[in-house]
Amino acid sequence: MTVVDTAADVVAELLTEEGQENPYPCYARLREIAPVYYSEAFGNYLVTRHDDCDSVLVSSDIGKADAKWADTAIPDWRDRPTSRYLFASMLRLNPPDHSRVRGLVNSAFSERRVATMRPQIESIVDNVLDGLEDAAGNGSVVDFMKVVSYPMTVAIMGDLVGVSARDNERCRDWTGRIARILDPDISAEDLAASDTATTEIQDHFAELIRQRTAAPRNDIVSALIGVRAQDGDRLSVDEMQSTLALLFLAGLDTSALTIGTGVATFLDHPDQIAVLRANPVLSTVTDEVIRWDTAAQVAHRRVLRDTVIGGTPLAEGSTISVMLGAANRDPVRFENPDTFDITRPKPRNLGFGAGAHFCIGSAVARLEGSVFFPKLFQRFPKLAKAGKPVRRNTLAIRGFRQLPVSIT
Repeated sequence: MTVVDTAADVVAELLTEEGQENPYPCYARLREIAPVYYSEAFGNYLVTRHDDCDSVLVSSDIGKADAKWADTAIPDWRDRPTSRYLFASMLRLNPPDHSRVRGLVNSAFSERRVATMRPQIESIVDNVLDGLEDAAGNGSVVDFMKVVSYPMTVAIMGDLVGVSARDNERCRDWTGRIARILDPDISAEDLAASDTATTEIQDHFAELIRQRTAAPRNDIVSALIGVRAQDGDRLSVDEMQSTLALLFLAGLDTSALTIGTGVATFLDHPDQIAVLRANPVLSTVTDEVIRWDTAAQVAHRRVLRDTVIGGTPLAEGSTISVMLGAANRDPVRFENPDTFDITRPKPRNLGFGAGAHFCIGSAVARLEGSVFFPKLFQRFPKLAKAGKPVRRNTLAIRGFRQLPVSIT
């Protein structure tokens, strides 16, 4: 890129195949020449500096495009099961509704509960690494995403929520079909499949809620049933269904992509594998993997009341794309941001978001990574890429569809 590039030129480059393969040079240029920029191509404002992105995420004047917005913008949204689920979930709620539901869910999804999961996560990691050895031990090339990333994350999420092992694959299939709604090029066929999957997963969780109401266990379903606010308020069955589906949708896909990206990144930086082997209890590993190349590259927000971000006035009703990947490489916030360094001090980044919608599964993701990466590279010192990885073709959600590897 040259100094004469305009912001529109940079956005056009960002939307090419090459730009999506490596968006970070485009992000850097936008931070320099137009950190808060209205893009005709996106149809909204792009915010790329770390502090500005953080301000958007924590502002009480900025929120989500919720059901009230959808009533005007998408009048028939209630006709589709996926839309009804989406706008009923915490993902699209604004205060006070979001505050109420999130407060109740937080009571069930405590860090203390997550911390007790370490033995189960260690066992699940050992099992999937056994599977990797079985599949690739004879010198075969295998798809790491298929053999390790997704089986591991679906097993961990299923264990946390309370889904039986025999139903894990069904939940993975459902969430995979629902996740297609995030792709800009979704077809009518895929949208219909997403609606079917939404109905099926909510029916499944409704039955699970009935079972746990009769016979509670030590899982999130039982905890959600049992939480009660001081005033006696509790979650409805519909709210629990939406919460459980959201946990699977958000936790499974982004966690699997993070694991795949982390492995590819470590293999490109063997010096950091050596650092990890020398200090396998580093607590900053997952955060640096996410800072370096987060799965959630973009967070969408809507201006609820006139406000100002980065010196730019934003009118009520404006929409914003918070470029999380750009924020995480901002040199004002991170020293040497284009260096992957798992010992980086205070690596807080925006990969988990910020403010009211901060990722509720962040503690699980950190624990998962802190267990997985040291075990992987201790057990398979000759792990290597064995072909060109295939990326997903979206800008908002970044990661690999396929990651061919060998272990010998």
